[in-house]
Amino acid sequence: MFLMTKIILGIMSGSSLDGLDIGAFKFNFSKNVWAFEIIAFKTFAIHEKLKSQLIIADKLEKTELNELDILYGKFISECIIEFTNEHNLNPELIGVHGHTVFHEPKKGFSLQLGNGKVIAEKTKITTVSDFRNEDIQKGGQGAPLVPIGDNLLFKDYDACINLGGIANVTLKESKVAFDIYYCNRALNYLANKLGFEYDKNGSLSRKGKNNKELLIELNRIKYLKLKGPKSLNNQDFEKFLIPIFNQFKNDKTENLLRTYIEFLADLIAFSATNCKNILVTGGGAHNSFFMEILRKKTNSTTKVPEPIITDSKEALIFAFMAFLKKEGKTNIISYYTGAYSDSSAGKVDFPKG
Repeated sequence: MFLMTKIILGIMSGSSLDGLDIGAFKFNFSKNVWAFEIIAFKTFAIHEKLKSQLIIADKLEKTELNELDILYGKFISECIIEFTNEHNLNPELIGVHGHTVFHEPKKGFSLQLGNGKVIAEKTKITTVSDFRNEDIQKGGQGAPLVPIGDNLLFKDYDACINLGGIANVTLKESKVAFDIYYCNRALNYLANKLGFEYDKNGSLSRKGKNNKELLIELNRIKYLKLKGPKSLNNQDFEKFLIPIFNQFKNDKTENLLRTYIEFLADLIAFSATNCKNILVTGGGAHNSFFMEILRKKTNSTTKVPEPIITDSKEALIFAFMAFLKKEGKTNIISYYTGAYSDSSAGKVDFPKG
């Protein structure tokens, strides 16, 4: 059997709010193997007024939250239209992961802003959004969502690690996936204190020294003791991690950065103990100092792919998930999330007319 899709857009809006990723992809299935082609990719800056609203979204009343959902949907739509015009594209489908405000699987819900109905109407393209809640209703974490793509599109790796706002891992042999801990969300928070948007190439953390007391406190975090499947929300970053950093505010911020990289690299290396080859993607993979530390701690071949794959992988997988939803096929694997059954998840919105 041979199958080739038309162009599908994948949209990713991460918790670190460092940009809106839009990619155009094609997928093909031949000899029982899936493959992909990246047609175009671009990261759009989120303008400061909208960004400031998204940062405080969890503090808003319901009406204000609904208004922001529509506003962000309009912004995503404008970026999509600009992107498709720039590259002369005519996509058949959009898969969009909006900005996560709440992620509470124990309470039975997850909320991402970026209204799919608005996007479908503005772009005139069928849109799939809200990938998490069906899995949560089945008792799952609704996260991580990437294992379907890790298994079918990146078959050659024992483990796939994404270093985004949150670091997450898919372990193929043990059939386990989970959020490891906050990554760019924490590193950017500390870099901001030094007047930088992020720690480019790890140049700030490279100057630092390990703070052993901070490392001890970080390793006491209760989330680390939980067994998977498990996932993180944005609120716990402010509730649990920032207070730990504040305990050491008299130390140099470079030292806090250096120590946090050491801490996170330890967690990743422990997670992938029995893996021979690891794929690392996401913004954190561009931090050369982080990657140096991580490679020293693992006994594996750790590969960072070409930049366009490193940056677009999550958008790629949401495009793939949208296609699988359209075809009525599984796009969330239950043994990774803890749900009682697999799902073909996502809310489908069609353009009017």
